[in-house]
Amino acid sequence: MSSTSKISVFQKFTQINHRTVHFLEAGDPSLPKLLLLHTWPSTSQIYYPSIKILATKFHVFAPDLPGFGLSDEPDSLYSYDTFTVFIRNFMDHQKITKTNLLGVSLGAALALKFAHQYPQRIGKLILNSPPVDLYSKHRLIFKLLIKFVSRYPLFTDKIINSFKKGRILNIIYTLRSQKDSVSPLAYQQFLESTSHTNNRAIIETMKEILTRNLNQYLTDFPNLPTLLLVGQNEYLELQKDMDYLAKTLPQAEYQRIAGGDHHMLLHKYYPFARTVINFLETAPKSTKIQ
Repeated sequence: MSSTSKISVFQKFTQINHRTVHFLEAGDPSLPKLLLLHTWPSTSQIYYPSIKILATKFHVFAPDLPGFGLSDEPDSLYSYDTFTVFIRNFMDHQKITKTNLLGVSLGAALALKFAHQYPQRIGKLILNSPPVDLYSKHRLIFKLLIKFVSRYPLFTDKIINSFKKGRILNIIYTLRSQKDSVSPLAYQQFLESTSHTNNRAIIETMKEILTRNLNQYLTDFPNLPTLLLVGQNEYLELQKDMDYLAKTLPQAEYQRIAGGDHHMLLHKYYPFARTVINFLETAPKSTKIQ
């Protein structure tokens, strides 16, 4: 793999439909495109440890979704539909006709929906643990949670703001960074960027994640080369969703990252990035026989 020492990651801002959008960009513009979609309630900064590695082979873009990080709120509801339109508009604005698309968790759910709706704009697809259908598995507790945050918005804001201060999380991530040999700066950047995310974005997008069923997008899913990437220690429900996708998507490859979990972008960023590059640089395998 090429050296990352000469790779610069640029923090950029642009205006799309009169709203500010923040994004990271790295890599030679002549290289193939790679668009990264971040997790909830994080931002594009979740990719910071891996983006230099990915940028040795690709021209990489990682936007903050509307209302997350340093991007303005959307002019409509927080929903998968709103975010899908945003992804399309971002690509149009950056003159990206076709791209490889990588999403993690929330970002993977959006990547799945976008690929279903705009398959002609995707080269290869990488999905890391999208929540396919959490509601059917935890209907009662999710109903109670959504009812609570809707009934007690001020208390919910206080809880979110206490996490944004990052004192407890900072201790946890500092200890973990020592354990996993990751620079504490990577975790601090992650926590700082998340602290900028709008509380309404956190709450409304959480409701969408907990109640949205992605199975509707698996019907007649396009014949796209797809990598299903999951951490060995991922949440059990998400592992089950990934197993289901492996049986459902027409060109799915399944790979596990040893020791990885739901935040392996931070503490297993090198094997994560290396696996993505290997997949994107390998010729597509034959389509599965249905």
